Amino acid sequence: MKKLLALVLLFSIPFWGYPRTESEIKFNHFFKNSGLSGNSVLNIFQDRQGFLWVGTNGGLCRFDGYRFKVYNHDPDVSESISADAVFSICEDHEGYLWIGTRDKGLNRFDRKTETFFHFYHDPLDENSLIHNNIYSILEDSLGNLWLGTMGGLDRLDRENNRFVHYRFQPEDANSISNNYITWLYEAPSEPGILWITTAGGGLNRLDIRKMKFSHYRNHPQNEKSLSSDSTLAVCGGPGGFLWVSTNNGLNRFDRINHKFTRYFHDPLNPGSLSYNHTFYACPDMDGRLWVGTMGGGVNVLDHEKGKFTRLQNDPDNRQSISNDEINHIYVDNTGIVWIGTVWGLNQYDPREHFVNHLHHIPHYENSLSANRIYDISEDHSGHIWFATKHGINRLDPENRKFDHFFHVPDMSNSLSSNSTFCVYPDPDSSLWIGTLQGLDHLNQNLDEFTRYRHDP
Repeated sequence: MKKLLALVLLFSIPFWGYPRTESEIKFNHFFKNSGLSGNSVLNIFQDRQGFLWVGTNGGLCRFDGYRFKVYNHDPDVSESISADAVFSICEDHEGYLWIGTRDKGLNRFDRKTETFFHFYHDPLDENSLIHNNIYSILEDSLGNLWLGTMGGLDRLDRENNRFVHYRFQPEDANSISNNYITWLYEAPSEPGILWITTAGGGLNRLDIRKMKFSHYRNHPQNEKSLSSDSTLAVCGGPGGFLWVSTNNGLNRFDRINHKFTRYFHDPLNPGSLSYNHTFYACPDMDGRLWVGTMGGGVNVLDHEKGKFTRLQNDPDNRQSISNDEINHIYVDNTGIVWIGTVWGLNQYDPREHFVNHLHHIPHYENSLSANRIYDISEDHSGHIWFATKHGINRLDPENRKFDHFFHVPDMSNSLSSNSTFCVYPDPDSSLWIGTLQGLDHLNQNLDEFTRYRHDP
């Protein structure tokens, strides 16, 4: 995903070291007017090809690093996505994407044909989907596809194309504790163990091989128990613990002694959790835990110090987080943190946290030659190339130095036109440029262009 790297370089200036205060953390924002299909971002997922998939209230988006492709429901197209409200996204071992929606069931997306196949709940068919609201999808290490829904837990039996249901059974202590499933998680250190959060039944542990459920609930007289039975998400994180988000605080779970440590908001402690209704948590590559709340923004936990850094919307700071109600947090394979809110998608790179836009500065050589940029690419030497309205720009990201290439009327080996629209690095280290006057080929060793034009 070289284009994605180019975008990161375009928006960031390196400044190593983790920010310790809220004022040091700057976000890039993406809204509907940026190409996003909807402003309320419900889920974020990166596939094995490096594309970022964003589920919104207005459709599914694929982000390639600098532009969005939108997939919307079309009632006249049977193979379009079944609904525009996308709650959950997962990629299986065969490369299919699975998309859970609000009220309209499950979708399997074939990227080769760009088509969606639908699975719905049918009250007359016991083998159909258990419920049409799907909040979480997970493929476990054994190859099973699990679905967390509003009506129970489902496992897809692919051989027979049927769903196996797991519902709460009051007379069966080994059944799942609640049918409203909010999140599914399998820890890499515990293959075959599925952790399930529920809206009312606490935390469940499922041993997939034995098909045995264990339950962890709130017990008001036990401060080492779960802080609330309304659990919203679970993940692995700092210290090897499980971290459980609830509507009443964040919980750290020690799987060895089966005890919970609770984190709450303390109005007298600015290093405490900003808000007790925690919705989602996600670890980053440096061992910190990012905690999203439903009204208090994001909290970044330094586990060793037990202290939170609060990231909240500031109307006077355009680079603060776009909204304090957090739906989802995702860390991609380059370490960039993506935060979905009820109003916009936020992007943050912890290693490059001082954001500065690259732009044209008149009479300053080491800037872009023009602000209108049509294409960005990275060559095999790591240089970033910009096709602009006024020439080609080469950026060396190590020293932040620009080289410019322009059309010179009396030089046949210069750029054929300053209006450049696309740039493509060749494996032989040369470069191909599309211009208003035809195709140009740049020999980087000589910094000379060869022009190719239409000959009538």
